[in-house]
Amino acid sequence: MTKMIVFYLALGLMAGMGGGLRNYQCKKCGTLVKSSCTPSSLNCPARGSHSWQNLGKLGSENYCCKKCGTWVMNRSTPSSLGCPAGNSHSWNHLGRVGEYSYQCKKCGLVIPSQRTPSSLGCPQGSSHSWTKLGRYN
Repeated sequence: MTKMIVFYLALGLMAGMGGGLRNYQCKKCGTLVKSSCTPSSLNCPARGSHSWQNLGKLGSENYCCKKCGTWVMNRSTPSSLGCPAGNSHSWNHLGRVGEYSYQCKKCGLVIPSQRTPSSLGCPQGSSHSWTKLGRYN
């Protein structure tokens, strides 16, 4: 898990330095991809072809959809279109990406954050319940 967080932080830094990476999510299967262009629509595990939604530019802010549980690091509030749980995403800003790992004991989400993330919008209940796991470097 630690290597995955470091990987996402590296991608976030590249995006912040002018990289063109964006978050794309298939509204059918929920797959999340970071890419500079729309991913291939072939071989969606849910009903044939992927139906990609551009959620926005990869960045240094943590967001979580309280309907489907998708977590992204975006520059600004992600697009609300194409939530796999139905209709539109309901995004909550959890805070700035940072050097500490936090885990919600309700939904299990682990995110890198500068400080305790916002408790708003847990997909498993009304609010997240965060535990600081420590530094991941």
